Amino acid sequence: MKLAIIFSLLIILKCYSSFAGDEPEIVARITVQAGGHQRFDTPVSVRLDDITPIHESSLRLYEVSGENINPVPVQFSSVDGRKMHWLLSGNTATDGTRTYDLVKGLTGQSAAKMKVERGSGYYTLFSENNEVLRYNAAEAHVPEDVNQIYRRSGFIHPLFSPDGTVLTSIQPPDHYHHYGLWNPWTRTTFRGEEVDFWNLAKEEGRVRYGGTAAVNEGDVFSGIRVLHEHVAWPGSTRETIALNELQDIKVYNRNDGSFLVEIFSSVNPAEKITLEEYRYGGFVFRGTEEWTNQTSGFFTSRGLDRDQADGERAEWCVVYGESNSGSTSMLMMGAPSNYNHPEPLRVWPSNANRGRGDVFINFSPTRNTQWELEPGNDYLLVYRLIIFDGEVDKEKAAILWDDFANPPVINIEKYSTYEGRGKWDNRTGEIEGSRILMFTRVGDGGFYHKSIPASVEAMKDLAEKNNFIIDVTDDPSVFNDENLKGYHALVFANTNNDVFDDDRQREALKRYVRSGGGFVGIHIAIGTERGWDWYKQMTGATFDRHPPYQEFNVNIRDKTHPSSRHLPDPWTIIDEPYFVKEYNPDVRVIMTHDMSTIEDRREKPEIFGNYYPSVWCSTFDGGRQWITSYGHDDHIFKDEMFMQHILGGIKWVIADGLPVYR
Repeated sequence: MKLAIIFSLLIILKCYSSFAGDEPEIVARITVQAGGHQRFDTPVSVRLDDITPIHESSLRLYEVSGENINPVPVQFSSVDGRKMHWLLSGNTATDGTRTYDLVKGLTGQSAAKMKVERGSGYYTLFSENNEVLRYNAAEAHVPEDVNQIYRRSGFIHPLFSPDGTVLTSIQPPDHYHHYGLWNPWTRTTFRGEEVDFWNLAKEEGRVRYGGTAAVNEGDVFSGIRVLHEHVAWPGSTRETIALNELQDIKVYNRNDGSFLVEIFSSVNPAEKITLEEYRYGGFVFRGTEEWTNQTSGFFTSRGLDRDQADGERAEWCVVYGESNSGSTSMLMMGAPSNYNHPEPLRVWPSNANRGRGDVFINFSPTRNTQWELEPGNDYLLVYRLIIFDGEVDKEKAAILWDDFANPPVINIEKYSTYEGRGKWDNRTGEIEGSRILMFTRVGDGGFYHKSIPASVEAMKDLAEKNNFIIDVTDDPSVFNDENLKGYHALVFANTNNDVFDDDRQREALKRYVRSGGGFVGIHIAIGTERGWDWYKQMTGATFDRHPPYQEFNVNIRDKTHPSSRHLPDPWTIIDEPYFVKEYNPDVRVIMTHDMSTIEDRREKPEIFGNYYPSVWCSTFDGGRQWITSYGHDDHIFKDEMFMQHILGGIKWVIADGLPVYR
């Protein structure tokens, strides 16, 4: 089998050698699974730090389809770590799979298609040669006979359709504070006072451009990252920045001629601020003055029109109207991760503005509830717009929504031709037919967790449902080479203190790991063999203490790991939040305690700030290890999400198969 794989790789490398450049080297194979959703030109990305340290300039991506190998346009960014972006070009059928090779040592990257043009006080984002939108960094002038308080910056206008029709308007005489696509909050409480960032004439607050953090051009998207300052009491002696917002605006290249725009708004409060319940506030679109109740239409994901939708929730909505080529449609979507999703809408009815029926659409997460923002935290809202020439029906809009709301699953397999393989990849082993040893011994003086029997039953149930074999023991005599070599992984479930009778058993565990065996540690497994330095390095930390058993939040730091990708973020659990010592900084942190949600009778450790490592993995001394500090009592082993968390950890540590003793 291994010879067949090597031969296959040699054939593929020979194909790549036909491209100009240095001697090619396949770094990784990437598979993208569509799942139960149809895809079309779907944007996808991977974190390069999870794959390779090789510099982006030496990397190329190729799609592999049967005997065909075709270059794929990619784009690299480094705002939130090193990332590679590309499109699943064309149609990807439901349950389809796309396969790509990431290759080092090839040349031939094409010229960038997606441009950003910088003007005097603005940025224009293009899709190839088509102007898509203009972001205004400078204050927009208002007519001389209008109060100059209505000047503002930090908004999108004009927004174009593919046929060049302007879809937005600013400073309409009925509402001079309306600015194309913009996102202020209306009724807020800051320092005990009301601050309105929406209605500029009240002079309580405003939003302004604060600087540019990044400009991105390439084959996949054009984009900018800008800072918005939400200023309380502007122009007064009390002027202060209440909210800092980083807004990422991206325009993606599309094969069907439509425009895809994504807006990521990450807000970080300087102090506590409450966004009060109010009908206006959030992400807003003011349509062109050419669109009235005679020239435009509207419907939502729930089949509501303009006169029905106000105050109702919607996953998405479509607004359409007359354009240069006849008609244009825009699909507006709010991400499932947004606060209070599906978000309520503020929609002007068809008789608004003295019967004209001007278009106004507001995704307003605080329409029916307040939102308290705490300092030190980031709060993210994401919106996607797709703009077409012509009409979009409900069926097509629903397909595009499913694509957005349910991203494809990406799996990465590193090839052994690259020396840096295996450390942070997300490869998982085949669980069906695997054999796992569950060890539950508690040494002298160690606290015995009464949940051990429940954990055994839960693991047996997990094995039955997933067709793997589980053997359970608290007898350390099983730790010998002949016995251990038949297990894909060892699970230490609430083992505690010294669990081995002699050093021969300890050496057997060490040889097992060094031969490539997988190790899973649950809860107080990190309090096992506390005097054995090798074990403590292998598990990555040693138990120190814990605050009282309580409900608290867990933050998902690595949402791509198989043990975490199914979990909500944050994940609220009831458990003992462990604190550790002798922490190994070489591990990969997957999840953390949210320290702001934990009550502690003692002073909480500050070394990691508000996020304290709680779940991690590593590739220490030849094997793969995965540790979860959760798992104190019976109830958590009856939690389906927790058991899937355990299953994902097991799958990750068995990715290299059975240990190979030499």
